[in-house]
Amino acid sequence: MKIVFFGTSSFAILPLLSLAKSDHKITAVITQPDRRSGRGLVKSFSPVKLIANKYDLPLYQSPRVSNGDFVKTLEKFKADIFVVVSFGQLLSKDVLSIPKTYSINIHPSLLPKYRGASPINWAILNGETTTGLTIFKMNENMDAGDIIIKEAMGIDENDNALGLGEKLSKLGSELLIKALALIEKKEDELTPQDDAEASCAPKLKKTDGAINWNNNTKKIHNTVRGVVPWPTAYTKLEGKLIKIWKTKMIPTAYNDKADPGTILKLDNDGIIVATSDGALAICEMQEEAGKKMSAAAYCRGHKISSGKKFS
Repeated sequence: MKIVFFGTSSFAILPLLSLAKSDHKITAVITQPDRRSGRGLVKSFSPVKLIANKYDLPLYQSPRVSNGDFVKTLEKFKADIFVVVSFGQLLSKDVLSIPKTYSINIHPSLLPKYRGASPINWAILNGETTTGLTIFKMNENMDAGDIIIKEAMGIDENDNALGLGEKLSKLGSELLIKALALIEKKEDELTPQDDAEASCAPKLKKTDGAINWNNNTKKIHNTVRGVVPWPTAYTKLEGKLIKIWKTKMIPTAYNDKADPGTILKLDNDGIIVATSDGALAICEMQEEAGKKMSAAAYCRGHKISSGKKFS
């Protein structure tokens, strides 16, 4: 089949590569415009653009694909199907109706759960132990179309959003080929979503990374895991902002008289900090404007001792 692929983030790379290696023909890759970022406002390309250029795939960029002029460009490709993966723009009804069959989306959750921009993050933040991947026929409502195929995947207690995203991207690349085979053979069975079971996964905010040491150990651990790589969990120590990149739940009971946030001790696990129901080890951390490092390395360069308190 002739396919137009829409994608931007690194999550879309493996599905794009699986298409490139298949018998399907990619007639165009659509991605977001280049952005300027960092202190020097250096122009950066989307991960999908880098891959498209590497494999000489026809690339197009648009700040708004539903714009009338770009709609005409999309019509010229005479695609059988549009494949949308972590693209970052809503597609209008006019755009969705262009391909001969329909448009499909790869979404990293078990729809109708976690509709929205950040399903991987919110599954971890909410302490889910299972998530998955859904491929569905798109309509004009966000993540609400009929389901073609989906598959569950377990969440390990030490998975962070970045690592889990990589696992789900791989699963998505595999299920995409299966879904396209069903569509091509006209064996696709579309299952409507139950809106009553739907939940939302909105775009993350900076404040979602704030650590509340009065929470229980598991909730704090989930916060750290769920906001990697952005906004990253953060706390303060002696007035300095500290980013927390990795933690470990400590099974050993600690003195419950210590105030949450208090440093209990330093050991091979890292900096052991009191929570509302026990303790958590900080394993990787970073001072604002500093480098990410292990907690042990941080302690060697700073005066860290038991009794000090994160806030």
